[in-house]
Amino acid sequence: MLRPALKSLLPALAALAGVVALTLALQLWPLGWLVRADLKIQDAWMGLKTPLAEDAPSKLAVLVDIDPASTAEYGSWPWPRFLLAELIQRLVGLGAAAVGLDLDLSEPDRTSPERVAESLRKWRGLELDLTGLPDDMQDYDRLLSQAIEPLPVVLGAPARFSGPAADRATGAAWPLTALAKAAPTGLTGLAPDLDGVVRRVQLVARAGGGNPSSEGLTTVRAGREVHLALSLRTLLRALDRDEVVLAAGPDGFKALQAVAPWDIPLDREGGFTVFFRDSDDYTHFSAADVLAGRAGAAWLKGRLVFISVTADNPGGLLATPGNRVRPAGEIHAAIVDNLAARHFIVRPAETPAIQFLLILGSGLTSGLAFAFARPARALAVGLLWPAAVVCGSIHVFQAGGLFISPLYAVLAAALAGLAQAGRRLAGAENRLQTPRRQ
Repeated sequence: MLRPALKSLLPALAALAGVVALTLALQLWPLGWLVRADLKIQDAWMGLKTPLAEDAPSKLAVLVDIDPASTAEYGSWPWPRFLLAELIQRLVGLGAAAVGLDLDLSEPDRTSPERVAESLRKWRGLELDLTGLPDDMQDYDRLLSQAIEPLPVVLGAPARFSGPAADRATGAAWPLTALAKAAPTGLTGLAPDLDGVVRRVQLVARAGGGNPSSEGLTTVRAGREVHLALSLRTLLRALDRDEVVLAAGPDGFKALQAVAPWDIPLDREGGFTVFFRDSDDYTHFSAADVLAGRAGAAWLKGRLVFISVTADNPGGLLATPGNRVRPAGEIHAAIVDNLAARHFIVRPAETPAIQFLLILGSGLTSGLAFAFARPARALAVGLLWPAAVVCGSIHVFQAGGLFISPLYAVLAAALAGLAQAGRRLAGAENRLQTPRRQ
């Protein structure tokens, strides 16, 4: 016959096993609300990181906005590309180290005189005489390609994603061939997470799609074997480099080495989690001011300049952590700051194993306490263990940017405590209702 203590222990252990199994299943196949809660915890840890003097924006990136003031002066976007060429030439002339264009240049400029003449001939049977018009002003796409070819310019290719919450780019709207031959291209376009917040950018993508073709360290050329994000490609353009070293494993990408002798962490699809700070405050210039000569060289010399459209472009404003809405250009600038200052957010490859141990420890500690300890002591243990897990998670994040979510460990502790407390209450109620034997 089993002893009474063992009889009471077996049901408690069975309940704990069920709680641990349920929590592990939720971790492996999380529900939408759990995914959103996990992301919010990451945002909260980011906001708790102690600010240091070196955490201020590096001012390496400067943003030039085609804003309402620009469109009021020069007309609505898209502009004729001779005007875009002039804007780029002025920025380089003021000392910009490289210029990244977060613009969709996949369609030809329909205001080019040659295209206007072609349309009139096709649809109205009229001939437009272009005699006397300089050759470089007859096709604005050709003019732009000739203007940027000798300059440190990177074109943007808006990435396409497979769904509204997709985490992998499936293609891009590439610039016109004539432009792509004149300057390298970087990926733009950002996919929000389930809660509509942008936290991640596709920093590297294998040309042709798919996972890396080989494991280990591989030196690859940007634009041929891999495609890089506009921010990273512009930084490399300023350094006159087009090769990166990729680290890959059996499941996909792991890291890349591009601008310094340290690794930039990637998820297996080539994504990079951006570290946003509340103190981020980047230098903005209106494109109208640059074209009119009102932008000072002191603010542009040696900087990376990103041009984007903010006028009449609701899609260009994106929600980011901290309930802050930013233009896409500020996300490029934040990525450059992350790379320059080594501010990375990393989910270690060992995270699933660590979370399993935390779930197991939380479930056993809380469950056994609520099963056998007095209520006050059980409550103390049930609160202290999850608090220790949360504090440990914050500590490793602040110390090294490692994000190990405490969510499922806390969930396991809560479920185990509730299950055992409910079991004890049910047992007490049964004993009260059972008449004593004579």
